[in-house]
Amino acid sequence: MVDIIIVLVGGFIAFGAYQMGWGPGIFVSLIVLAVLIYRRFTSICIAVAMRYYSAGKKIKAMDWFERGYKFGMKFEEKITYTYYLLREGRIGKCEEILNSMLAFRTQKPLERCRAKANHAMLLMKTGRLYEAVEELEEIFPTYKNTTLYGSLGFCYLVQGDMKKAQQFNEEAYEYNSDDPVIMDNMMQTYAKLGQFEKAYELSEKLMEKKPVFREAYYDTAVVEYQLGKTEDALSRLDHALTIPTSFLTTVSDEVIKELKEKIESGAEPKGSQMVFLEVKSASLPDAPTLRTRPSAPPVRRNTAEGIAESDDPISFSAPRPDSAEEDAGRPKEEEEETGARTENNESNDDDDDGDGIFL
Repeated sequence: MVDIIIVLVGGFIAFGAYQMGWGPGIFVSLIVLAVLIYRRFTSICIAVAMRYYSAGKKIKAMDWFERGYKFGMKFEEKITYTYYLLREGRIGKCEEILNSMLAFRTQKPLERCRAKANHAMLLMKTGRLYEAVEELEEIFPTYKNTTLYGSLGFCYLVQGDMKKAQQFNEEAYEYNSDDPVIMDNMMQTYAKLGQFEKAYELSEKLMEKKPVFREAYYDTAVVEYQLGKTEDALSRLDHALTIPTSFLTTVSDEVIKELKEKIESGAEPKGSQMVFLEVKSASLPDAPTLRTRPSAPPVRRNTAEGIAESDDPISFSAPRPDSAEEDAGRPKEEEEETGARTENNESNDDDDDGDGIFL
């Protein structure tokens, strides 16, 4: 509204100046333009940053984000920035900004929930799973949406409480049965319970959506391998290797190749003895190991992470914070539909803005 007033008033003054001559008119026009650029500089920086990011020029993108941050970002703009910081593995800067945002309770409830959603994603990626769950459970009643359903559902799977995981993921699937992250969580739930036929039925529906996060293809390959569909499983794994990774990625090239080698060697799967892939936090070497996923992610996984040893190398991937990944940078208007469904699949938002995650 203020910008509109500036344009109208500035235009009126510039018009009068042009009556006096070209020189005064151009001078006044430049002043009005400078004022508008100054007021919108942060938005311009973010727009340039996201254009560079989409083009794969991530260093330049982060430089432009930082310019906007130093100039002064609004709360929702900081949420977008922290999402991309997390996506690029810049944990220290991300946590510093999020902590400063959450230090005061002056924000609107939904804004605070969005910030805490990104903070929970950060906790997950730094080995603090139980803290992340507590944070997500705290905001879930107020900020219930597709992204949080996906994030919490995955966390419960990692914690190993299958009764709670099944109950919650079934509720999530009822809430939004079209979301790829929720579908992936439900598929993992069935497989962990040894119900591979149900898992396979769901995996077929998931593949029809052509998800853009590699975890979906890896998890589907695990189920197909368990059912003896080795050719299909190998095809899924080949496709997974073509999908780019980020710090939020939970399935590395090494893990995918390991499963490929096992299938190609003719090794027999171990039935329902499925174990979760554990990934060490790259940022906190001493942190407990876990396999993190946060519309959000949130995005998705960290290829540099180490894999914990296991008797059975076949494991499910962690749903990406990519769901976050999509909520994280989502425009505010889309975010504020509390209780309404929010698209949280990176497939529909590979250019995700960065708002609430994720996992």
